[in-house]
Amino acid sequence: MTALTARSLSFPSGRTPVPIAAACLPSTRKLSESSDTARPDAPMPPSIADNAAEMGATSATKPRRDRPCDACRKRKSRCVLTEGTQMCVLCKFHNQDCTYVELPLPRKKRMNSGTLEGEISKRKSPDLEGSSARAIKGSISASLVKTENAIEKGVAAHDPPSLKKTLGLQKNRHSQYVGWTTEFEPCLVELLPLNEKDENSLFRGTLRKVSDHDTFLMRDDEGTEKFEEEARDLDAIQNIVGSHGRALVEIYFEIVHPSLPILHKDVFLQMYTRSYREFAPALLAAVYVLALRWWSFKTELVSQHPPDIKALEKLAMKSLGDAVYRPRLSTVQAGLLLLQRPGGDSWLLTAQVVAISQELALHADCSDWAIPPWERGLRRRLAWALFVQDKWSSLVHGRPSHLGKTDWAVRPLVESDFPESDIGDDTGEDNDGRLLFTQMVALTDILSEVLDTFFTQKASSEIEDQGKNATRLILERAKPVQIKLREWFARLPACLRMDSISTDRKVSSIGYLHLAYFATEITLHRRIVRSLDPKTTDPYLIHICRSAAKTRLISAMDFVNRLKPEHLKSFWYFASKVNFTLIGTFGSLLWATAPGKEEADFYKLRLNEYKWTLRVSSKDADFMDYAVANLDAATSLLKTVEKPLLATYLASHSSSGDGSQDYPMTDAPKSSFEFSPFRAEGMEPFAMDTGVNASGLASPSTSTSGASSGYEAYIGPAYRASAAFVPKLATKVMQYLDPQPHEIILDLGCGDGPLTAEIAHTAKSVVGLDSSESMIATAKAKFSSQENCTFHAEDCTDLGKRASENIGKFDKIFSNAALHWILRNPSTRKGVFENSAKMLKAGGKLVFEMGGAGNVAEVNTALTAAVAAQGVPVWKAREACPWFFPSENWMKGMLDEVGFEVEKLELEYRPTRLTDDKKGGLEGWVRLMGVEVLNVLENARQKERAVEFVLVVLKDILTRVEDGSMWLGYVRLRAVARKL
Repeated sequence: MTALTARSLSFPSGRTPVPIAAACLPSTRKLSESSDTARPDAPMPPSIADNAAEMGATSATKPRRDRPCDACRKRKSRCVLTEGTQMCVLCKFHNQDCTYVELPLPRKKRMNSGTLEGEISKRKSPDLEGSSARAIKGSISASLVKTENAIEKGVAAHDPPSLKKTLGLQKNRHSQYVGWTTEFEPCLVELLPLNEKDENSLFRGTLRKVSDHDTFLMRDDEGTEKFEEEARDLDAIQNIVGSHGRALVEIYFEIVHPSLPILHKDVFLQMYTRSYREFAPALLAAVYVLALRWWSFKTELVSQHPPDIKALEKLAMKSLGDAVYRPRLSTVQAGLLLLQRPGGDSWLLTAQVVAISQELALHADCSDWAIPPWERGLRRRLAWALFVQDKWSSLVHGRPSHLGKTDWAVRPLVESDFPESDIGDDTGEDNDGRLLFTQMVALTDILSEVLDTFFTQKASSEIEDQGKNATRLILERAKPVQIKLREWFARLPACLRMDSISTDRKVSSIGYLHLAYFATEITLHRRIVRSLDPKTTDPYLIHICRSAAKTRLISAMDFVNRLKPEHLKSFWYFASKVNFTLIGTFGSLLWATAPGKEEADFYKLRLNEYKWTLRVSSKDADFMDYAVANLDAATSLLKTVEKPLLATYLASHSSSGDGSQDYPMTDAPKSSFEFSPFRAEGMEPFAMDTGVNASGLASPSTSTSGASSGYEAYIGPAYRASAAFVPKLATKVMQYLDPQPHEIILDLGCGDGPLTAEIAHTAKSVVGLDSSESMIATAKAKFSSQENCTFHAEDCTDLGKRASENIGKFDKIFSNAALHWILRNPSTRKGVFENSAKMLKAGGKLVFEMGGAGNVAEVNTALTAAVAAQGVPVWKAREACPWFFPSENWMKGMLDEVGFEVEKLELEYRPTRLTDDKKGGLEGWVRLMGVEVLNVLENARQKERAVEFVLVVLKDILTRVEDGSMWLGYVRLRAVARKL
């Protein structure tokens, strides 16, 4: 011990080595002598002081400066004098006299929180007016009650001394983590004697051990650079907001806090009740700055002029810069909040905040630290919020992450890390902010894996070293990440789904969570698409990857199209504006790398529609203007890119021009992609080369016109095996139809009649039309007992004759999963709607559901590519496509043009499970629905090879790993339109 004590601590150059005995000079005395509580002039802790009073150590009544006032004595509350006055904090808050008249009451057990809450609620304050003030008053009162009952746990914040038990929230001291390689040798630190606070005073500060392995150096704020400016900055900040400070604090905790719970709500509100001077200037200003965005959400603020946000931001950034000389948790909190403000994103500021957090050891595991339990939970929440900030900053700025797995020991968040009042707060903008935040953390952890696996310098080198096999390596590494993403999305709680908005809630922040999900997926697919080189990558593999990428792009764009004002007006993470841009960037990438003009034109159209959606949405979310500006720049560059026709591209990348190769290949041997004959059991694959000349309904899903008897005999059982789910998924459109007992209804494209018969159970009468004689025969046989239900074989693309005979006859016209066939021919589309309007009564309604823009995009693309691979020009394959999937804009324009008033119009992405029937599934669906596309091929062998192509290409894309089921990306367009 003597030898060790005599050794010197090693200090950096420029400092004088000090023997450990000298460095620990206060500790060479007896522990009682070095303790603050042992000094005659030191104030005693409340517990000791109370005991001394009871024992009559001095007098029966304590001096006025030490005893509680009459009101606080009754409340059993700590009485804290307001700085510079003789009035305590609570009396000032309740606007009542602060007296010292009554004699002390007999000591009793602490009253329950309900009594105190009732006492607080009875008092009124002229400073609090209106509903918002009552809400914050209630929050503060509840926090006071909770804190009073938890003093022993260190939650109390009645006065600054109570925060001295904390590590990162003390008012006049800040902490610095003592790393394991600094001049403070851990083995020597272990030898230091510690007082009852686990501290030892050194010449540079006070060493505080919080665990067996973790030590901090506590230093006084006084004397640090610009410390004297803090009070002036606080006064300046409060002068800017004036009397609106309380309302802004309430807005912050209502809208921002549930999504970003990095403050301790109870502690903050109690400090705010006592004095704004208890805060770090940067944190107080940051709360005000963020809340100002929702200034108009408070009725009492709408008519008033908001504070000068530019002046607030200037003070916030100035005071944040000053705080680096005395870092504490509030410094990190302020930095994170300021990074969320519009235009506040900064890679350099993020790096500074991360550095400060490491100074405070937020990256370490604090589970066993000797600090209050609530501070441990706050540190973990703050650490994970920093993790989210760092990873998304790394993505949007394209920089290496500051936080690596090797130095990240923070445990996952658990429910106990969130204070009671921060969970499930009914006044918050989300039913459960804890779930929203923890799900964002979980998603960010997957994003971190994507960045580490594909976008580090090491990962890039490893991929490049693979040469022509780079894509296969990327796909191999991507698969486990994709599985994690699917599982994350599947496990999302119901309250975080996009359709979970409560009718009584102003805003919902779940939009940023789903946007982040699409951004993560797109980031993964961008890396895959970039690796595709037509000169070295198998065309088959290119097709698979581009089809999957197209599906993700359409899903992401449709998500943006479904955002509502409740989403757009809510809190969005700083990365959201770039994430919206990344969707467009991904579309631009697919446009730029499209192998043919047709595909490039598709992406060009979708990008223009996406820009229009962003422009419309920017009225409620001005940060979307950033995405619009970036997309304008990208698309202007792409206009100069010329693309060949896909047929030309395929021919140039085939090994021969005679169409003999199964798939256009480069390096892979032909035998590796040879397929044996493959067909569903009991199903004759395209035995009927009859050249079906179909009408608008010409498809097995509803009907055909002019098809052969062989085809008609085939269609019924095939439809039931492969597409029986179609009528089963009509719940929503049936609700919109809402048939009434007095109504006469027409069903266009009724198929074999199950929905028609269902409507007839309620309506006065129903007429079902379908051009498939086989379907109509089946319907008549199945529902012959329903006298108010009739079926007719009729071509629905030409309703002129029926319309002239039934003018104003029907109350409603209904159609489910049929109009995308009926409207196939551009020349007859308008006529379908015009004739429908003629047959409706005045005020009658057209109610329908059909495939919308992007419907079954994966199968549509695969079918076209499969036929083109057999030597058919792409234009011919596309011309044979039997479907028309319009956008919302197209449909609204058409309905308006022919005299309808649109009451409801929606586009929904609805993945649909294929049947498990051995004659159905994906193969049955392709043979059934894609028959017209396949019929452009000359013989049965080519058709079989095309089907095999589609099955192989789509197998992994459509199959869900958890149960092997296959799902198609259905996009449904629903409308309710009233005849004017």
